[in-house]
Amino acid sequence: MLGITVHFPSLKETEQAFLQGLIPEYVMVRCELKNIHGQTLADGVGARSLKQDYGDINKSLKMAEKSAHIDSVLRLAGLSEVFTQDLEI
Repeated sequence: MLGITVHFPSLKETEQAFLQGLIPEYVMVRCELKNIHGQTLADGVGARSLKQDYGDINKSLKMAEKSAHIDSVLRLAGLSEVFTQDLEI
């Protein structure tokens, strides 16, 4: 949509670590939004603790991907300052 594609460049390293039996305490994923020419328009990062998901690697990975994707979309649209999860009232 809009000629923008989603890429997760750090996913290969994460996959290789899991295949080698290296189970990290946290999963961190980077998301890049690219145009039709392959130029990166925005990027975002998402992380998740495996403890938070009771050791469920798949759930942690999916949630980290989702967080990274949302972060990159907010950055692309310039909405990072409008939407935040860390409000202290």
